[in-house]
Amino acid sequence: MAAGTTLSVKVEAPPRLVAPGNLAGRRGDYLKRCTFERDRDPYCPIFRLGFIADQAGENFTELAHKGGVLGVLINWDCDLDLSEAQCNPQYSFRRLDPKHAAASSGYNFRFAKYYNINGTATRTLVKAYGIRIDVIVHGQAGRFSLIPTIINLATALTSIGVGSFLCDWILLTFMNKNKVYSRKKFDKMVDTLGQHVRKTCSTCEHPQQDPAPTNPKG
Repeated sequence: MAAGTTLSVKVEAPPRLVAPGNLAGRRGDYLKRCTFERDRDPYCPIFRLGFIADQAGENFTELAHKGGVLGVLINWDCDLDLSEAQCNPQYSFRRLDPKHAAASSGYNFRFAKYYNINGTATRTLVKAYGIRIDVIVHGQAGRFSLIPTIINLATALTSIGVGSFLCDWILLTFMNKNKVYSRKKFDKMVDTLGQHVRKTCSTCEHPQQDPAPTNPKG
C-alpha cells in the first residue's frame, strides 16, 4: 500500500437540506487534477492516504504494517442568512481505534480461500492487516427569525425577574393613567400600633380631672 494512493469522498445531501454536498460547484476538470491541501485546496474531496495518516498524527508505514482505523470528519456549519456558496464543508482527521490496546492493537480481518488440490478440498485462512477509513459527517445550520428571538428574550427576562420590573416601568412612565395604576399597584401602610401609642400618650399628657365631690347634705 503506497502513501500516495488517493481516496475520493463523495457526500450527497437530501434535496430538502441546504448543503448540496461536497461536490457542488466543483467542475470535472478541477476534480481530476486537485488533491486536498488545507491551504491551497481546502474543499477538494480527494485525499492521499499518507496525508490522512500524517494529519491524524500517525506514521503511515507503521500503520500499514499493523493496521488501524482512521476517520475523515466532515463538518458543515452554515449560516442560512448568507449565500449557499459560503456553506462549505470543513475536513479534519483522527485515529479512531485504540493504538495501544493490550488485547488487539491495529486493524485486521480474516477471510478464507477455498480450492481443490488433487481432489482434496483445501482452505487457506488469511489474516489481513490494513487501513480502514471511516467517513463521519455532521453539521448544523441556522437562520435568524424574529418570533423565536422575541420568545426566547421574553423567557430569559421572565426567568430572572426583569419582566415584571420592565412592565411596571412602562406602565408608570408612558401610560396616560399611570397615577391610577400607581394607586392600584402600591398600598399605603398605616402603623396602627404607633397610632395607638400616640393616642395613649396623648391621654397621659392631658389627664381628665375628677369631678368635684358633691355634698351629700345638699
